Amino acid sequence: FNFGDCIMKLQTFAIILISIVHLLIPILIALNAKKKGKNFYLWLIYGLILWPIALIHIIVLRNENSVIEKKYNTMIKNHNEYLNSNSASSKLLMYKELLDKGLITQNQFNELKKETFKNL
Repeated sequence: FNFGDCIMKLQTFAIILISIVHLLIPILIALNAKKKGKNFYLWLIYGLILWPIALIHIIVLRNENSVIEKKYNTMIKNHNEYLNSNSASSKLLMYKELLDKGLITQNQFNELKKETFKNL
């Protein structure tokens, strides 16, 4: 039994483990950033260079997708109010506004327009 060899192997294992963790943390940060609507590769670089700061940053960063969803839900609520109280032209203007803000697709806009004209 050589104590020096044991220490050397332990040091090598520690270096490999630290290296893996140092690569894994930035990847997890970048994946989390991608989930929040951010650029994966920029956050990967950010995490590799300054991972402790990037980790805190990504934890406190708001999810862009949830902000869009909140705006969409608000617009849909307004849409329902328009449906109950306004004319076809008001409805079409509101649909166009939803389309322009990117909250509905062109296909959804066309379907809503069709529905509006069908109900006249």
